[in-house]
Amino acid sequence: MKDFDEALEELLKLLEAGMQVWLLGAGASYDSKIPLMLQLTTRVCSLVAAPHDAPLASIRGELPASAHIEHVLSHLSDLISIATRNSSRQATVGANAYSVDQLKELHAEIIRRIAETIRYGYRAAAAGVPEEVGTLQQPIVDVAHHTAFMEALFAGRANLESRSRVVFTRGCPNFCV
Repeated sequence: MKDFDEALEELLKLLEAGMQVWLLGAGASYDSKIPLMLQLTTRVCSLVAAPHDAPLASIRGELPASAHIEHVLSHLSDLISIATRNSSRQATVGANAYSVDQLKELHAEIIRRIAETIRYGYRAAAAGVPEEVGTLQQPIVDVAHHTAFMEALFAGRANLESRSRVVFTRGCPNFCV
């Protein structure tokens, strides 16, 4: 029990530190019914409809089967850059050529679908549990875990001087919603 008590004391000292940086990964929101990357990819790709579905399918066909939506957005951004510099203002994906405008519209559509999925929540069906889809009228996102974390983090802070800083960051290099 001594090791646990010592570890707890060290943790409390860290929580009192004037400068803290917390790195939160995508899994931190899973219990809130915000999907992990592969579920998000499946959901977003299923929501993208004509006329954007064909270029999306072409782009996904160029990527490895394990590619997720961040990879799609990165590849799409590269294609937009290529098409912008190209004299024809197009980029070829597979056997098809797409204009800068088509690629930008697809990019905007994907970002919109990501935003609505994260904002309202989504949980894929699994092990006898039905799929849950949040909507504007009935969002399913539950931030109780996040709230409890914030309360626990700040509840014991005796030193809330203006110099004291707590920074939160996440692993989201390609897009932020």
